[in-house]
Amino acid sequence: MMDAPPIPLDRLAVKHRTDKASWGHDFASFYDEILWRWRYDKISIVEIGVKFGSSLCMWEDGFPKATVFGLDNNWRIRPSVQPKRAKLVTMDASDRGALKAFCQEHGPFHLVVDDSAHTSTVTRAIVETFWPDYIRPQGWLVIEDINSGYKVNVKNGEPSEQHDQIDYCMSLVRNVCHSGKLSRCGPSYWEHSSEFDKAIRQIIYRPGILAMERR
Repeated sequence: MMDAPPIPLDRLAVKHRTDKASWGHDFASFYDEILWRWRYDKISIVEIGVKFGSSLCMWEDGFPKATVFGLDNNWRIRPSVQPKRAKLVTMDASDRGALKAFCQEHGPFHLVVDDSAHTSTVTRAIVETFWPDYIRPQGWLVIEDINSGYKVNVKNGEPSEQHDQIDYCMSLVRNVCHSGKLSRCGPSYWEHSSEFDKAIRQIIYRPGILAMERR
C-alpha cells in the first residue's frame, strides 16, 4: 500500500503555530522544496534554538518516521505544545565541545537547522562543528533568520565578535567562489579549497534563510 500524499509543511506549520509558516517567516514551503523526497523516510532532524517547541511538532507530523532532536539552553515549552517523539536536549549552542559530543553520539544527520541566537559566534560554532562530517550526503544545513544577524555581541562595553552573522554567512559563499580557478568550476579543479568547501554541493539563499547541501 502506497503512502498518502504528504500534507504540505506550511499547513502543519500553521496548525502548530510556528513562525516558519507563511503567516510568519514562510520557511516551511522552502523545506518542502528541499526535503520532499524524505517525507516518509527514517531520517534524522536537528533543530537548534527551539524555545516554545512548536516547530518540533511540525517536524514530527511532517516526517512521521524521522528521529527529531531539539536543542536549546532556555526551554519555554508551552502547555499547549507537547512534542511526542522529539528528544529535547539542553545545550548552549556556542559550546563546541558539547555540540561535538552530541554529533558523535547521534550523527550524522539529514537536516540541521540553526534557529538559535543569530550571532556570528553561535552560527560559526554550529556550522563548523556539524559540517561536513556530521551531515549525510545530500543532507542540508540551514541557517534561519539571517536577516536578524546584523548585530555583533557586546560584553563589558566591548564587541565580543569580529563581525556579524550576515558577514559569516556571506563568507561561506565567498570561500566557495574563491576556491576554484577562475576559468573552471567544480571540485576537481579546487586546488586550494578545504574539505569544508569541497563538501558543498550547492548554497541556496532566500530572504531570511541560507541552506547548504552536502555532496
